[in-house]
Amino acid sequence: MASNANYTITVFPNAIKACISGEWSFAIDLAYLTEMSLKMSEMNKAPWALYIDMRGLHIPESNAAIDAQCEQLYTHVNQHGQKVLCDRRNQIAECWIVDELEQAKQFEKVVQETGIKLGKFTDTRAGILWLAEFDIRLPSDDVLQT
Repeated sequence: MASNANYTITVFPNAIKACISGEWSFAIDLAYLTEMSLKMSEMNKAPWALYIDMRGLHIPESNAAIDAQCEQLYTHVNQHGQKVLCDRRNQIAECWIVDELEQAKQFEKVVQETGIKLGKFTDTRAGILWLAEFDIRLPSDDVLQT
């Protein structure tokens, strides 16, 4: 059961910050991806990055539904039967903050296939510095408080 699953999504001028944690499930994944697709559609005017803090995220190894969802990440059918596609136009980088570098390995292939640069860090400051190499600036106070 995903009773402790949680996510927040915040949009900044040239980045989207998502914090995801808890015991993930197919239902919470669909809700997250639906909201993320809406936020991504707002970002298509200039280069932008996705910053995801997934510390504390747990995806059960036996959850084949979520693993299958990873293969089609950002393309799914929402609760109204509508196909939702997250628009990654102009996305130049994706930064993950993780508990350990092996975390979320199953997601890496999906991002790498898009050609978007992926950075994976256990330290928020390292992630912020990496994004700065792409001229992406997140309010560091906001990021470092999470």
